[in-house]
Amino acid sequence: MTDINPKIYYHIMTTLVMILNKKPSEVMKTGEKTYEYRENTQYWNSRLYHKDGSSKKFQKVEFSNGYQKNRPQFTCEFKGFDIVNEVCTEYTTGFKVNYPYKKEGYIRIKLGEILTL
Repeated sequence: MTDINPKIYYHIMTTLVMILNKKPSEVMKTGEKTYEYRENTQYWNSRLYHKDGSSKKFQKVEFSNGYQKNRPQFTCEFKGFDIVNEVCTEYTTGFKVNYPYKKEGYIRIKLGEILTL
């Protein structure tokens, strides 16, 4: 087994990493968009819940705009998450988040203060 640097391991265990497109990233950086939404899928449930069904305890969310090496990134406080059945929100930039009603719902991640830009 490889030795893991405890500081890196702690960062991995307390930081939820997410990829964003440019438009939602821009609205979040202004502080106007305080929720991020994801499909309620097995993949996202495995990221947010332990195998016993309890919620993972994140401290922050690290957002990246794309996958490039020098991509723009920022970090926000993680304030929890819940499930909503539909989303229809428009921001001052004209960016819209519109997810139609779905019985299994969508994951809504609550964001707090922007920590780093």
